[in-house]
Amino acid sequence: MGHTSRNPRIPEERIRVQDDETELRQIAITNLGHDNPTLLITNQMKIAVGKLIYRFARRVIIENTIADAIDFFYMDALSSSVPLKIEMDVLLTLMASTLYRLLALCVENGRETTKPRTLFRKLIRNQVKIQIRPDDNVVTLSR
Repeated sequence: MGHTSRNPRIPEERIRVQDDETELRQIAITNLGHDNPTLLITNQMKIAVGKLIYRFARRVIIENTIADAIDFFYMDALSSSVPLKIEMDVLLTLMASTLYRLLALCVENGRETTKPRTLFRKLIRNQVKIQIRPDDNVVTLSR
C-alpha cells in the first residue's frame, strides 16, 4: 500500500483521445494511500477540481451500493420471466436496498453504510424473542 497523505497531489492536464479533436481534462489524484493514482477524465472544463472529485466520489459510492445490492439480492436470478421486464427487477432491487439502508439508519447508530448482507445476517435471519408487556415491549436477538 502506498503512502497516505492529508495533502493529495492533484495535477491535471488537457488531453485528446486518438483520432478525436475533443479536448478532455485529465486529473490524476495521488497520495490517497493507493499504489496507483486515481485518474478522472472529464469534458467538464470549468468546474473546480474539488467539486469534480466530490461528484466522482459520490458516484462511486452510488455505484458500489448498486453493485452490492445486485450481489446480495441475486440480480442474476430475476423475478420476472420475460427479459423485457428487467426494469422492474432493477427497481425492486434498488427499493429493497434502500429499505435496508433505512433499517441501518435505525439500528446501526446512523450507519447507513452497513451492507444489506450484514443486516440480513444480524437481524433478519436471526431468531428473535419478543415480549409484549403492558408498559413496554422487549425484543431480544439470539446473538
